[in-house]
Amino acid sequence: MRIKLRKSSDIFPQEWHVTTFVVDHNHELLSPSETRFLPSNRTITEKDEKHILMLKEGGLSVRQIMRVIELEKHVKHGYLSFLEKDVRNLFTKVRKKQDANDAMDLLQYCKIAKEEDCKFQYVFTLDEERKLEHIFWSAAHCIDWYQKYGDVVVFDTTYKINAYQMPFRIFVGVNNHGKTILFGCALLRNETTSTFRWLMKVTYYLII
Repeated sequence: MRIKLRKSSDIFPQEWHVTTFVVDHNHELLSPSETRFLPSNRTITEKDEKHILMLKEGGLSVRQIMRVIELEKHVKHGYLSFLEKDVRNLFTKVRKKQDANDAMDLLQYCKIAKEEDCKFQYVFTLDEERKLEHIFWSAAHCIDWYQKYGDVVVFDTTYKINAYQMPFRIFVGVNNHGKTILFGCALLRNETTSTFRWLMKVTYYLII
């Protein structure tokens, strides 16, 4: 079938018109055993989703999960209503959802900590899509440590959070027993000059 956008008259706006329609199929149809591979026929029920995620928590691989469900459903190998690709897509969807919730959980934690102890400090920025961009936080005891042992501060940039693609940065020092102590933490979207400038400014105003 071919369609075109045409203007029928000066009164009506443009409309879609079918210009060609061929009743006969111009390709060989799939067999009944092959139609299950079409995306529209591949489904994972809500019950199966929960079961798949539980098996994943148990440490099973995608291939092992598929085999377990085949045995449980008494289905021939390769004849489930979904493929390994669909299971991996499910994991990706769940991970993205969890990533968004993780940011909200972190902000909620900081809010509650601030309400419980006014000395707790945190500050964050959001991007144009209202997603978490940068965040810095410092617990009350970390600020106390800084007041006592903040003569020398090390800005450690060796940590990474690969799951979120956000560099993890910490400010540390040494106490009177020679042990490393934490002054503050930050999760950053990137490592640009403007980002580090923002971090140094908020660190200075919040814990000094």
